[in-house]
Order: sequence, then structure tokens, then C-alpha cells
Amino acid sequence: MKIIGLASMAAALVLASGAQAQTSSFGDWATEHSGDVSIAGTENQDGSSFGIICDDAQCLMFIDLAGPNCTAGDEADMLLNADAGVFGASFTCNDTKDALIWTTRYDGPLTDIFTQGGTVSVANGLTDGSFYIVEFSLTGARQAVNHIAQ
Repeated sequence: MKIIGLASMAAALVLASGAQAQTSSFGDWATEHSGDVSIAGTENQDGSSFGIICDDAQCLMFIDLAGPNCTAGDEADMLLNADAGVFGASFTCNDTKDALIWTTRYDGPLTDIFTQGGTVSVANGLTDGSFYIVEFSLTGARQAVNHIAQ
């Protein structure tokens, strides 16, 4: 399992909370709990990361693309294709100080992505009319997401 991209995010969580992180692994996914923040995610072979990050108020789905960068505040509609179906979501680019990541609210139909395993492909439309496509394993995703929801 590769979680290098998640490591920088998790380190930021630990530093921000002042707490020691608790980690667990589920298939290709890993979780970290630090203070009031929890993260479940995976990294693909290209170094892009995908997962869920939650605090006491809400959960967000995140995508940290190794490819094209975004500018904080940018918005983009992305298409997510998984064994559980095809989903569209509007993502916003956020600056975490360590990386620029795309986030969207994790609720409604998006929660179905993790129910059946397999893989999820994410298509990000680029300004030249092409798509940047990344794929992530969902092996262990349901267990990891359930773990941080506890």
C-alpha cells in the first residue's frame, strides 16, 4: 500500500491538533485519527491520493492529483465511475499548506462509491477540452471509511 501523499496530510493533522496520530490499515486503504480529525485514504501508482477526511462538523471527499495543479478557490465538476455506479460532483480546490487538494461534501449518493469495492476512476475536465483521469483501488475502502465514522 502506498500512502506517501497521505503522510503529508496526516502530518499536518497531527501538528494542527497537537495529538499523536493513531493509524490502521484496511487492504489498500489506511486511516489516521488525530484529535478531532480523521482521514481514510489511498494512493495510486502515480502518487495521486483519494479518500475521506472528517472532523466533528462534516466529512469531505478529497482528491490530491499528482498531475495538473489547481489554484485555491477553483471549482471543477468531476465524474467518478465505480462498480457502484457513475457519480458527478462539484469539487473545490483547497490549500492545505502542504498541498492543493480538491474537496467536495461527502454525502448523498457519493457514499455509495465505497459499497462494492473494485476501483474508482475520476475524470477531471481540463480547460483544453481533454480529461485528466486517475484510478484508485477501493479494496478496503468500505472498512476504512466505516472505521473513521466510529
